[in-house]
Amino acid sequence: MSKYKKIRIYTLSVLLCSVVLYDCKSDKPDISYTITSDTLDIIPPFSGYGFYESDRDSIYFYCKPKACDSLWLYVLTDSGWTFCDKLKIPEIYADTVDADCEVSRWDLINKDTVIAYVDFKHFSFLDVKSGSVIKSIPVIADTAYDVRCFNHMQWNRHRQSMGLMYFNSRTIPVKYNGDMEMMAEYSLKHGTRVFPFKYPYEITDTYLVNFSCEPLVVFYGDTMVVAFQTSPMMLCYDIKNKTTDSLYIKNKYYKALPKIDTTRISKVSAPNFMYEILLTSFYYTTFIYDHHKEMYYRFFAKDLPLKDREGLLTTWDDKEYGLTLIDKHFNVVGDMIFKHNDYKAVYYPTHKGLYHAEQYKGKTILSLLNFNYQ
Repeated sequence: MSKYKKIRIYTLSVLLCSVVLYDCKSDKPDISYTITSDTLDIIPPFSGYGFYESDRDSIYFYCKPKACDSLWLYVLTDSGWTFCDKLKIPEIYADTVDADCEVSRWDLINKDTVIAYVDFKHFSFLDVKSGSVIKSIPVIADTAYDVRCFNHMQWNRHRQSMGLMYFNSRTIPVKYNGDMEMMAEYSLKHGTRVFPFKYPYEITDTYLVNFSCEPLVVFYGDTMVVAFQTSPMMLCYDIKNKTTDSLYIKNKYYKALPKIDTTRISKVSAPNFMYEILLTSFYYTTFIYDHHKEMYYRFFAKDLPLKDREGLLTTWDDKEYGLTLIDKHFNVVGDMIFKHNDYKAVYYPTHKGLYHAEQYKGKTILSLLNFNYQ
């Protein structure tokens, strides 16, 4: 082969490599976002809230004003949010009668039924038409296992059940290990059903085991996807086929927890140690599936140096938050970082986007988050 032909072939190879590299880079588009807000004049502070979307795509906002025996219900119309109903709850959950029934989370599963969750005590199905308790389920069962909710409760409309964290409480504090089942579901018809997948060794073998093992879960249709706060690992369980797939999906901002000699940490120094680790480390915060767009949203907190460029200690106000978009086949679409104070801890997916609510100076602000990418 002549020298000229060799040069031509080499040049063509370089061009092909350049094309491949360019195409791979273009698969990760820049992601931008928009936030729009509406304001409601809800004067009483509320102790809980949520968003509910009906089968006909009507979007509702509900909240539980303090010292009130009802949930206030608003519907989104062409002219904005409009008050439409008060949903009656049992007097014992009005947060003025019994402190043992102080509800931390509400989940409206239809316009007749709501789930009330009382931290570490029980969760109850309530009839909001009659204001009665349908059934109350203790958190600690007779089998010495605990059933615990994670994030905000996720009602699976397809399976008519709610997802639960499941762990053995025979030893206090709980000792997580790879022999423990980790997830379950509860339905009024079938009770508690434990799923046969367990904690990965990578998750339990860490000095932040209690933080690491708190699952971030998507429960939709016949699929449960479990993510973790300190690892890119995800477990996807197909309930019908009874199969589990392990996934390892990193984003470009991910950094593993630093290796630290924990033997030098005392009970006195432990709180400061935890504060410093969480402040400076990368971890995942929220995990959501949007069935309208068939996308997973995995939110995260970026790592942060302990001191800034001027040598001053950094604070939580310096922490940056971001998002990784993942399609239904678990391919990464892209990553992005939020502008300061734009990130919120809780979102509810609807066909219009992700909703969040907060109170500020006597007003209730409902914000809608949407993402733009090609």
